[in-house]
Amino acid sequence: MPNTPSWDDLGRSGAREANEQFRRNGERDRQLATNDTLREIRDILKAMLDVQHEDVDRYREQAAHNADIARGLMNTVNDREEEIMHLKNEVFNLRERVRMYMQEYQNGE
Repeated sequence: MPNTPSWDDLGRSGAREANEQFRRNGERDRQLATNDTLREIRDILKAMLDVQHEDVDRYREQAAHNADIARGLMNTVNDREEEIMHLKNEVFNLRERVRMYMQEYQNGE
């Protein structure tokens, strides 16, 4: 009789093959799920990075606007300081004129 496997041998062999196939399918499914999860994480991180870039751009625009305001305020302060110096000179000149008039008045009496 040729060496034919028994039904038990065929059953065990088939069970081993089925288990191996199931294991390979499980590993493939886990790998696919992992890849999907990694893609989702990448997409989320990419979206977060895009939002951060938008925030950075918005902050830069705000900073430039604030710098413009600060320059305008500094120009205003400088203008006011010049006006104050001019007024101080006028006050000094008026005091000198008053002093001279007082001296002339006292000398005239």
